[in-house]
Amino acid sequence: MEGLALIARQVKRNCDISDAKSWGFYSICGLLLRLRELYLSEHGLRPWHNVEQSLIGSWIGEKEALWKALAGEDYSEIEIQGSRFEPFDSAGMNRILVPRGLLYGAGYGPHMKATFFLADLMREETIDGLDIYIAGREHARDLSNAVAMLKEDVIVARLEAARHLIWQKYEEYRTKHMKSREAPPLPAGTKGGEALALAFESYGIGPDEAGPEKVLNAVALPELEVYIRHELGEAAEGRKLGPRWAELLMGTSDPKAGPFLRAVKDVLADASENGMLRYIIDRRKTGSLAFYILFLSGYRKLLSRPLEDAFKEFLIKNDWGPIEEAARRAYENAKRISSTLLELHRAGKDVFPFIEESIGKLR
Repeated sequence: MEGLALIARQVKRNCDISDAKSWGFYSICGLLLRLRELYLSEHGLRPWHNVEQSLIGSWIGEKEALWKALAGEDYSEIEIQGSRFEPFDSAGMNRILVPRGLLYGAGYGPHMKATFFLADLMREETIDGLDIYIAGREHARDLSNAVAMLKEDVIVARLEAARHLIWQKYEEYRTKHMKSREAPPLPAGTKGGEALALAFESYGIGPDEAGPEKVLNAVALPELEVYIRHELGEAAEGRKLGPRWAELLMGTSDPKAGPFLRAVKDVLADASENGMLRYIIDRRKTGSLAFYILFLSGYRKLLSRPLEDAFKEFLIKNDWGPIEEAARRAYENAKRISSTLLELHRAGKDVFPFIEESIGKLR
């Protein structure tokens, strides 16, 4: 498209401003991981490319100086073919960009970090009344590496983010496979043990694959479809929870409360009739089930303990019945918690004691 470089520069400036405002929200490990992905993206490199540490170090120094200069700046409007758009008006910009094979994404992620990207459009479709866009090669992005995002009635899924995520797990798989040759096997169902091997071997990928593209071509796009189902579940459960849930989330400042509330909604979305677990179970997607277990963390992991227990049994018996029952139990528990939280919120009561109590029971 004519003017692509100009549009990308405008989007990239807003990406840099977002990172300048919000890089401190990440842990050191999380920040370094995202910086590496951003370096590869900005330099047109693949997830498996090795880069000299000195080059990344120098680039990080330049980023830090840029962030310092931009920390107080406001996001800029973006001009496309003579029309100017607010930076979060993705719908307006995409009316021009999508017919030309491009896709713009804008929204807010964890900690209300603004996120922006500009990418090639791979595919668009409609499911359950929601417009779904799949982004391919990215021309501009920020530190955020969300695989899929829901904004109003639109879902955007990013293939590049999925490829980076899958490649990280594949490198972990290869490393653990090499170490396992010299060490006793890990217990069944432990992270990095049978679950990690099952995730890739279900796609016909072993630990000694010579072609990185073969690995990512086999795994990334099918797994991206699974992430889309999480967002479909988010949309369905969001309608059930209603606007008060957003009020509750926005009104909390406690460092435990926000992540817990998001985890409750994530489990509702995953285990709903429209969600990713239903999609995985109905299609008997063994590899996706293994990835699901591997990526569980934080409060979402605590809320999904029945699934982890059922997965250990699944590794032995290959029986989907306990998985389906565990998903139902996880949904019912998250539903009970969300209903109580909304009742307390409607009554004007402090929800934090109930959150603390719920976390204690889960542990």
